[in-house]
Formats: sequence, C-alpha cells, structure tokens
Amino acid sequence: MRDQARYLMAEMSYVRPDGVGVWEHFTMRDGLPDLKIECVKEDSRGVLWIGTHDKGVVCYEGDDFRWFTTRDGLAGNGVFSIVEDNEGCIWFGTNAGLSRTSGDGFESVELGEPCSFLWGGCTDTVGRLWFGLERRPGRPPAVCRWDGEEAEIVNLSDAGIPGGSSVHTVVPDEKGGIWCGGHGVYYCDDSGSRRVGELEPEDAGAVTALWYDRELLWLFGDRDLCVWDVESLKAMGRWPEFGSSGGICRGPTGDVWMTTTQGGVMCHDGEKLRLVDSLNVPLWHALSFDRLGRLWVGSYGYGLYCYDATRATITRTDQGLPSNSIRCLVHRDNEGLLIGTDTGWVEQVGTGFRRPEWGSEFEDWGVASLLQDKAGRVWVGTRSGHMHMFDGTHLRACEPVPQMLRLSIDSLAEDGEGRIWFGSRLGKGFGYYDGESVRYFAPGEGAAYPAWVGAMEIDEHGAVLIGSGSPHDWDGICRFNGESFDRHGEATGAPVHAVMEDREGRLWIGTNEGVSCDDGEYVVTYTQEDGLPCEIITVLYQSEDGRLWIGTEGGGVCCYDGMVFQTLQLSERPDCNVIRAICEDADGALWFGTQGGLIHYRPRVVQPTIDLTEVVADEVYDDPVELQISNTVGRVSFRFRGRSPLDRSRCLVYRYRLDGFDKDWRQTNLGEAEYPQLRSGDYEFTVQTVDRDMNYSEPAIVKLAVVEDPRIHALNEALRGEALQGEFIGESAAMKDVKRQIQEVAWTDLTVLVLGETGTGKGLAARGIHEASERRDGPFIHVQCGGLQEGLVDSELFGHERGAFTSAIARRLGKFELADGGTIFLDEIGDLPPESQTRLLGVLQERCFERVGGTQTINIDVRVIAATNRDLQEAVRANRYRADLYYRLNVFPLRIPHLRERREDTRLLAEYFVSQFSVHLNLHPPQISDEANAVLLAYEWPGNVRELEHTMQRAVILAREAEIRPEHLAIAPAPVTGEGGGLSGILPLAEHERRYLALVLEHTGGVIHGKSGAAQLLDIKPTTLRSRLEKLGLRKSEPRRGIARR
Repeated sequence: MRDQARYLMAEMSYVRPDGVGVWEHFTMRDGLPDLKIECVKEDSRGVLWIGTHDKGVVCYEGDDFRWFTTRDGLAGNGVFSIVEDNEGCIWFGTNAGLSRTSGDGFESVELGEPCSFLWGGCTDTVGRLWFGLERRPGRPPAVCRWDGEEAEIVNLSDAGIPGGSSVHTVVPDEKGGIWCGGHGVYYCDDSGSRRVGELEPEDAGAVTALWYDRELLWLFGDRDLCVWDVESLKAMGRWPEFGSSGGICRGPTGDVWMTTTQGGVMCHDGEKLRLVDSLNVPLWHALSFDRLGRLWVGSYGYGLYCYDATRATITRTDQGLPSNSIRCLVHRDNEGLLIGTDTGWVEQVGTGFRRPEWGSEFEDWGVASLLQDKAGRVWVGTRSGHMHMFDGTHLRACEPVPQMLRLSIDSLAEDGEGRIWFGSRLGKGFGYYDGESVRYFAPGEGAAYPAWVGAMEIDEHGAVLIGSGSPHDWDGICRFNGESFDRHGEATGAPVHAVMEDREGRLWIGTNEGVSCDDGEYVVTYTQEDGLPCEIITVLYQSEDGRLWIGTEGGGVCCYDGMVFQTLQLSERPDCNVIRAICEDADGALWFGTQGGLIHYRPRVVQPTIDLTEVVADEVYDDPVELQISNTVGRVSFRFRGRSPLDRSRCLVYRYRLDGFDKDWRQTNLGEAEYPQLRSGDYEFTVQTVDRDMNYSEPAIVKLAVVEDPRIHALNEALRGEALQGEFIGESAAMKDVKRQIQEVAWTDLTVLVLGETGTGKGLAARGIHEASERRDGPFIHVQCGGLQEGLVDSELFGHERGAFTSAIARRLGKFELADGGTIFLDEIGDLPPESQTRLLGVLQERCFERVGGTQTINIDVRVIAATNRDLQEAVRANRYRADLYYRLNVFPLRIPHLRERREDTRLLAEYFVSQFSVHLNLHPPQISDEANAVLLAYEWPGNVRELEHTMQRAVILAREAEIRPEHLAIAPAPVTGEGGGLSGILPLAEHERRYLALVLEHTGGVIHGKSGAAQLLDIKPTTLRSRLEKLGLRKSEPRRGIARR
C-alpha cells in the first residue's frame, strides 16, 4: 500500500488456532460436474448454489448435486457470481450474460451489449443488484446494476485502460453505495463514481477481494490484508508463503475469513490474524458461510471444501500437544482436562493447552493411563512401568514393581476400599497400591487370574473386574471380591480391551469381536451386522445422558442410545479414527483421544427429515400412506430417504419396524427394507432416520393391508367343487392303494380315521369317501375341531337351546344335527378337549344326543369320518386322549402318504394345478421347464400337496404365460438327506456340516454374496461362511458328496 510507514507488521504475522475444525471434501465422485469452483452462495431457503468454471451452476440441498447449464436456459456455463434479491430470486453472473431463476427454470436478462461477468456481486441497501464485469483493453471499468426493472451498465471511469480493467469484487456499504475492487479501487453511489487511489497497491497489483463491515473496509491484496476506517489504512497481515489473495467474507461471530491461492485459510478476529489451516491446493474467490456456521470454500481444480468447527475441532502438535498419539484422558472436577500422550502430558487451560509444572519426567516415559480417585487425586501410569500420584500440590512416585518396569501400565482403577489397581497388557500380571505398599499378582501357569490385563473396572459392589487381554492364557472376565478370584460370566473367546458397568448395572465388554452386554441373565453381542463400524473395541464410556460411546480401532466412535448404533467419523485421516480414550467435560462436550490427535466434539441439535418414497410389491406405489396388496406377492420392499442439514445420506442410519411381522426394531444404513411374502392381515411400517449427532426425525408411516388374492380364493372354491368327484391326482403305487381303500370302504357306514401330515389331502379323501357312498346326496359337514372356541365346542357340535348360556339368544342346530342323513367330517380330531371327547364317545355309541341346555333326545343318522395329523396312539399312552374314543374312531384307518413318499406324482400334480389355475385366470397354461421340474422333484415339500398347490399358483402369476422357471417357484433348498430319503447313518458333525454347505452352494450356483447368496440363506456373514468353507476344504463350486440325487 502507499503508506509504507504504517506497514510495521513482520512477515508471517499470524498465529495458529487452538483447534482445527473438520474438513469435508466434495469432488466428481460426489456428483460435482466440475472441479473448478468460482463462487458459492446459500440462499434464504438453505439451498447451496455453486458456480463452476465450465459446467454451469450446481444446486446442493444436503445430499445430491443437481447441475444446470445453457441447455436449461442459463446464459453461460461459466458462473462467477451468485446473488439473491429481496424477492428470493437467484441471479447468476456468467461468462456470457446475466441469468436468474425463481425455481421454475432459468431466464436471461437483456443487457444491450455482450457482457462477461466476474466474481463481484451484491445487493445494496435499497435492494439493487450489482455485478462486476470483465473489460477488454481500451474499455473503462464497469459494473452491471439491476434496479428491479432493467439492467444497466455503469462505467466507473470515463477513460479506458490500455491493459483492461476488470472488477473482481463488489461490496455494499450502509450508505447505499458500493465499493469495487480489481485493477483499482472505486466507490460508486447515486451521485456517480470515483477512483480511490490511496487504497490501491503501490506495485499496481490487484485488490481481488473486499469486505465492508461496521464502517470498516477490508482490502485483500496480492499478499496483504489491510483495513481502512476512512481516516487511515492499517496493515493487518502478510503471508508470502501462501500465495496471493483469494476470497474474503464475514464469519458468524463477526470475524473476517480469507483464502489464498496456495491453500491458506485465515481468520482475523479483530485482534490477531490466525492461520486456520492449509489445504495445499489452489483456493479461489468462492468463500461463504451457511446458516449452520459452516464455511464453504471453492478450489481451482480440486473441487469444493466444507469446514465445520461448530461440531468438532481437532488439536494436534501444531496447536500445542506434545504428541498426536493420545493414550488417556481424565476430566478433573472444576479443573479441566488432563491429556496423556506418548511423549508426556498437557492440561487444558481455557480454550488452550499447556504442560503442567509437575511431571516433566513423563516426557521421556510417556503417559499410558490416568485416574482421578474419590479424593480428587490424580494417578498416572507410565509406559515405563512407573506409577505416580498428584495430590494437587506434590507429585509422588509409588513403589515400583520390578517385574513391570519398562512395561506400560495401561489400566488404573480404584476399588471400594480405596486401593488403586494397575495392570499391563504385556503379560506381566497386575497389582494394587493400598497407600503404603504394593501387592503384586504375578503371572503363573494355572493361576486363577489372567496375566494379560486388557481392561479393569470396579462394579457397583466395589469388586474388581479384570478383562483378560489374551484368551489363550485366561479367557473372559476375572472378579476379585476382596479375598479371592473367580470367573465372572462366560468366556469371551477373544481378547478383552474394554470393560464398563453402566448405571443400570449392566456389564459391557469390548473385544476383538464386537461389544457384549451382560445384564446378569442374558449376554447379547453386537457386531458390524448390528451397526458397529468396526468389531475391534478399544474403549467404552457412558455419558451423562446415558448414551454408550464405543471407541474402535480404525472405525471411529460409535454411539448407542439403546435403540440404534450410529458411527461418528469426524476426520478423513485414518489415525483420527483409532480411538484410545473418551471423556466428557463439565459442559457436556465429549473429548476423543485418538492416534492422530485430540478431538473436541459438541453434538448439534438439528432434526433430520425422512420421506417414505415408495413401496415395491406387485407394482410400485409412490408416496404411499395406505395401500392394499395380495398375499401372492413374493416380496415387499419399503424404500425411504433421509435428509439432514448436517450430514450426507450415507452417514445416516434408519430405524424401522413392520408391526405385525417384526417383534423388535431393526437398523439399516440402506434406504430400503425388504420383507418376504406376507400373510393376510394388517401391517404398519414405521421408519425414522438418525443423524450422526443422534437426532431423530419424525417417523414416516405407511399402513399395509395384505388380503387373499380373489383369483386364488375363487380357484380353491372351484377345485373343491371338482373334488366332489373324488379325483386324486397321481399314479404312484401309494396313491393307487389309497384309491382302492376309498372304494372299498365308501359303500359301508364304517367310521373312518384318515391319518396323514398337514397338506397331504385328508379332506379330499373324506370328500371322496362321501361322494362314493350312498350318502352322496346328503349333506357333507366339515368341522375344524382345532378351530372351535374353547367352552363352546359342545354348542358347535350338538347345538344349544335358547337361554342355555348368556349369548344363546336363540336355538341353534349343531353340526351333527345338520349332517343328519349325510356325513360329518371331524378334522383335527386330536385337538378335541377332554370334556368334549366324552360326549362325542356317547354320540358314536348311542347315535343320539341332547342340545346344550335342552332335554329332548335327538336321534341322528350320520356317518363319521375323522382326520388327524397327530399320533393318537401316543396321546392315549400319555393319557391325553381317551382310549375308548380312539378305538371308536379307528375302525377303518386310512393313511394318506406324504408327497415325498410319492415323488413320481409331483410332476402330475404340478401340471394339474397349473392347468386349473390358468383356466381360472383365462390364461394359456405355461409349460414347466426341465430345470423347474428338477427343483420340484428334489424339494422335500414339508407342506405336502397344499404347499405344491400354492407354489404353482404363484408360479402361474409370475410366469405370465411364459415358461415356468426355477426362479418362479420361490422355494428353499431341500434339507440334507441320505440315500433312501433319510440320514445315511450317523456322521461326524463336520462332515454333516460340509454336506449341508455343499447342498446350499449348489442351490445358489456357488454364489455367496447378495440377497440370493448362500450367506443370506444361512443368515451369517459372507466372511464367516468363507472361513467355514476353507476350514472344511470345500470350494464354493464343488458339488456335495454322499447326498442322494433323484
């Protein structure tokens, strides 16, 4: 500047801040179309607009980038300035003119001459818009002004400049004028414009950025920052090593922020110029704060950066730490934080840190553990095996344990007697200090305690809990009750790194395989499948609000509030996600000690939102609230999307439940929840999104009604009608024998007991007997004994008189009376309650009965056919069924074979069901492919013929007159069997597992991953399955051996 006498500041006149916020980087991988960012501006609706050098303007609303170019109506694809007017319309100064949008597309504004806009743009005190212009040689410097009706080019000087004079920056003052900077400094108001030469650089450099605030004009030159108060120009800083000036803007607290062309990000708080950080990339004029206090910075060729110091800051050696490797933390009551590192320790003082006056020897030893006891004294365990105590005045060394010298004391705990326990992870045992002497528990073979101490904790009774760091030496948690050691809980099978008892008395254990919770009755283990970012747990901590904070080895911090696990990775640096210690201060902020520095975290309360976008079933339902689908739909998928002003969608987790199907809430990081075929009934799907600060959205809900497909219902009725002819599909010897027995017994009045598993066709056999008998013209009454309401069985079977019980408002005829002259079919007869068994026996013997509440004897002429899938003989032996009733029913037993006993009938039955259902739907019957027939033949059909019938009905709908393929069948793989349909002898467990896994792999075609892969079918992690396959010597393409093929 001209007055060099005022320039008394030395080179490098800036200081480092106490902590650095967190940077987030956006590139083309995130959706940016261009890495050269020219300007950035948040509008009044919270939408971020980003101007690019070649690819138009980008709109960002917290997740996706949407970009617009000349094809969308933009005047030019180089966007250098963005301004919002008082009506909420967004204006864009481009390399080919001026455009605006109010949300309904873009329109260009007529200027009267071709104009190329530059970075300057603002709104003055009366609502006019101003934009800086690029001017060619010989043209005077100028700006573009919009007064609400038309645009006007305003020349700032009468004379042209041979080299050209462009306006790079435009800022308003409180008087209605504007300041313009570039190759000269100009002031323009309603009276005209003038050049302010005393503010221009002496070396003819450009003033590339201006900021006016509270009667102070900040000027950002090539390498200088100055401020002008109308009377004098004061130099505020210089930074030759960070290149020339970039952008400038005002921060939320009134401080001024700047960027430089070589990556410097700086802040002036009114007293000092602070170097916030250096990104080591070219930073340009794009610089702006959003409503949440985050700084958006555009680079030239490296994309967009977002700096957030409102949620978290990271302190490293640059800010005063002795080492970036933090080992332990302790918050002293009313005295701040103590931080132990590999090379000493520091204490928190206000917003900064300093080395304590005591404990300089720790710089050589390093601090491994810290503890504040009940008396407020601080205990220090070093990496050299020494232990010290500081009482607020003096630092005192405790008696060393020779066996532990040069080993790290990694754990400290105070028991109920006031003794200080210490232990090492390096296999040399542990001990305690009682104030006078040390008692040491040495390692030894067969000892009742572990030698490798992974963690220590004191339970609510004052007992010491010691987690073993080596399960090969001693597995699990050891408890010392004051006199002896015993095992606490079950063995963990993995090294224990953290132990914590929460306020509910539950014990949390962190190992290499996740975190377990022991409530004294059950132990539940949580892993990555439950939402943990990493299964190597390093530290456990419960904050004052009851939340559990879980530190991991490389996955950052995970928070669990009893409902969801949410991951917090505050830095892209891998070492900052290795968590060693967690602590909460008096203000409720959390401190994370990491391998890469100290993180100060303050959760923000900003509620996210969620949209339940669609449900995919038989079709796609957009924006559903209530919908109805058929029970034939194979899968139902709910799709949803959360949004947070603070986090991208990939950082959100979702908590959801389908009421009527799920017993508990589930968690996912995906925007989709998929369910298998649902039974008929009413369901309600609820989902919430949770951001990284554990803020929950309002729930999104959709009500779902699953109803029986009317086509299948009508078909079943039609098939039941055809069954009156007594048709049985099948040519197997077993079915031929059943048909022969039906014909032999049908002409008699003998009582028939039909035996068979569920779905074999017992009801069809009963109808066949009725239709082949002389009673075919009489009624056929089907009674589901298992479905009769308890207490009203006799009323249903034998009827009741009016007034027989409270709800008997009229006489009612029972099933036996209705079946007079025909047949009564007592299905599920094994479910009949004992009191009804007695009365039924009397009816079978006497062929007469009295209605409930009546005195008249009613004689009947009824044939009885009963059916059951139970073993009535076993029930008789167990005194659960009357023996005399069983013998009355078992006059002519008829056993219906399982479908697996007549596999040769499977194809005939499948073709029959396909034909019947296709006719009912007016479809051409699809053919069943050879592959599908092979699947049908290999399947065990636990649901028998009924399952086959339903399977083929679904297949007809899915195939849609095309060939039925295996994927249309939707049946699970058959269970492992040996030759002849049963287990081929007793096998070793490993061989049995090997055969079963081979069968599953054959079913999936060797696919392990994915929704149809073997891991999903087996409900285990793919890595676990691969490990088992390798251990069993089974390659994923290898067919099973020793398993019967048909």
